[in-house]
Amino acid sequence: MAELKLDYYKGEDLYSDGDVENEILELVRGKGMSEHTENIKFPVLYHLSNIRENILNWYPFKKEGTGLEIGSGCGAITGLLCSRLSHVISVDLSKRRADINYARHKDLPNLEIWVGNLNDMDFGRQFDYVIINGVFEYAMSFTEGETPYETFLNTISRFLKPGGVILIAIENRLGLKYFAGAPEDHTDGYFDGIREYEGNRSVRTFCRSEWEELMKTCGFDYYRFYYPYPDYKFPREIFTDESLKEQKYGTPAWNFTKYRMALFQETRMAAALQKEGIMGHFANSFLIEMSREPLDRCRRAVYAKMSTDRADRFSIATVIEEREMEKDGATTGRKVIKAPMRPAAGRHMENLLSHMEDYGSWRPLAGEMEGAQIVYPFLKQQSLGGQAREAVADRDIGRLKKLVDKVEKICRNTKYRGKGSCLKGRDLTKEQREQFSLVFGDGKIGEDMDCVMP
Repeated sequence: MAELKLDYYKGEDLYSDGDVENEILELVRGKGMSEHTENIKFPVLYHLSNIRENILNWYPFKKEGTGLEIGSGCGAITGLLCSRLSHVISVDLSKRRADINYARHKDLPNLEIWVGNLNDMDFGRQFDYVIINGVFEYAMSFTEGETPYETFLNTISRFLKPGGVILIAIENRLGLKYFAGAPEDHTDGYFDGIREYEGNRSVRTFCRSEWEELMKTCGFDYYRFYYPYPDYKFPREIFTDESLKEQKYGTPAWNFTKYRMALFQETRMAAALQKEGIMGHFANSFLIEMSREPLDRCRRAVYAKMSTDRADRFSIATVIEEREMEKDGATTGRKVIKAPMRPAAGRHMENLLSHMEDYGSWRPLAGEMEGAQIVYPFLKQQSLGGQAREAVADRDIGRLKKLVDKVEKICRNTKYRGKGSCLKGRDLTKEQREQFSLVFGDGKIGEDMDCVMP
């Protein structure tokens, strides 16, 4: 059982979304929530969506590591951390939020939830990881002195073991979306971060150069920047400086505010910034990995994409890693890892493995199992799916039609696993139509549509 500790709680919740948190508490204690339910209030979605875990569910935590989660809130990533680390202490100022976190994760034996101000706490131990997911920007609200952000970062560092790592997720005050017309996430004002929060004494975020200066001042000489897209709250992709040179940043994303303007087309601006090699300075959010000692280079993520908005049985992550030999530091090259994000996706992983045979007109890429993951060699060629997404984003209908024709020819020329060639939609059995619906939804199959059945 998890433990809820109130030794440092002073009887007042200093941060809250209001009475909606009572509704969230009832949800996690009772019926739960479906993300497809209509009219979900944004705070409910924000605190309970499993997409929140995408900020770190790809990260290569070391085995048997321990973690301190600062500002755990309602436990958006607490369960993930407990699944990856041997022991986790989660801290929050609010007892009501801690109650929600406890209700969600009370069955986890490796979790302690502490309520109160971190600056007052003594854990009697240090940690391999300190995780701060969307809290650092409020340091001036709960840390005294003229330099609250330096003070808070130095306070955090005393909880680290030698060689320990701090992971901070936060908005970039110069994020591209703010120039394009998105209100600042904390103030709801336009261009507030760009104007350096004039007159605001409760919250602020930082651009990349400001972060580099802050880390240098506090002795964190070793760091990596990751760039969650569309932001760190609901990320579906994680970029690095390397992958910003190779992968398209800024594909159309979801929007949760009715006050969002569109002053220019972000995808075009993102492409221009990538071409100039400065997109990292204008990414919407940062995830920063920092340490006072050299960072581990045996496994380093270059890019990650999470498909957790699919049905659970197809929910997987795809991560491109740069790997090095532990003994001599030699680079073994890039690998592509596919990992299940939900237990139900295990069957999908099995199917990926079982479909690695030669089909004649095309040959699937072969991979090897590492635990529950499949590891593939890295290929530089753009996939047909990637080319199709680019064509859609560029509104290039002619290129998209050529790609569809290419896929159609492959399907027609393939004796799919020895079970015959194409069938017309009118010839499908009831069972085959049901299988189609499981994957593609309830859309109707055209009578003259060509279908290749597995």
